[in-house]
Amino acid sequence: STESGMYTVQWEACHGPGSLHGTAEGASRSLTINKVPNYATTCGKCHRGRPFVLKDANGRYDALVDMTDKTAVNASIEAVRATSGTAKYHPLHYRPNLPVFLGTGGYEYSGSTYTSSYHTSGIGNACVVCHFQFGTDKHDPAPDLAACQACHTGATSFDIDGKNAEILGLLQTLGVKLATYEAAVTKSARTAESYTKALWNFYLISRETDAGAVCAGVHNYKYGKQLLQDSINNFDPNNP
Repeated sequence: STESGMYTVQWEACHGPGSLHGTAEGASRSLTINKVPNYATTCGKCHRGRPFVLKDANGRYDALVDMTDKTAVNASIEAVRATSGTAKYHPLHYRPNLPVFLGTGGYEYSGSTYTSSYHTSGIGNACVVCHFQFGTDKHDPAPDLAACQACHTGATSFDIDGKNAEILGLLQTLGVKLATYEAAVTKSARTAESYTKALWNFYLISRETDAGAVCAGVHNYKYGKQLLQDSINNFDPNNP
């Protein structure tokens, strides 16, 4: 593909090995093509986040968290507080779109209830439907307001009902609190449990919106909002 954002994602990444199609014969040839990629196994293969939580003395990461396992995420985050200067907490790599969309991947505070927006359960194969406008020849995953307008009639921007701006505002509020703590505490001493949890959620939602601010809150507004609000409420940079 030569379209925007797709230079490193070619036909086989979504539709399967071309070799199978080339060697098949007769009517079976068409069966070798994955005509409708599945969002979880295709898009989610890359857009799932890569959260390595510990570094050893040689700077190598030695633990990889399954972002779709809520129990594993919480247990891992609670365990990453450094016990020495060689074990450093490290935030997320790449865009964790799939876990956020599914309502997983964040540190979930005890006593809070985490739910997901309609996008998660109400739109089948949502990645394909929304980003590629299934049924068209569109192969550019860049956000397209026309896809939103299929349901949100009258929408004039991605900031539908102010939810986009709300998530960006919560990220800014949490970011200021994290920066205040980081300015007062050296990196090797940043082992406060409340900081570790809040930082994880900050990176989860901020990296999820890396593709552009228009994505903030779009994939799963309810889950992202709850994570950020809980992180803000449970982290005091002056008394972590």
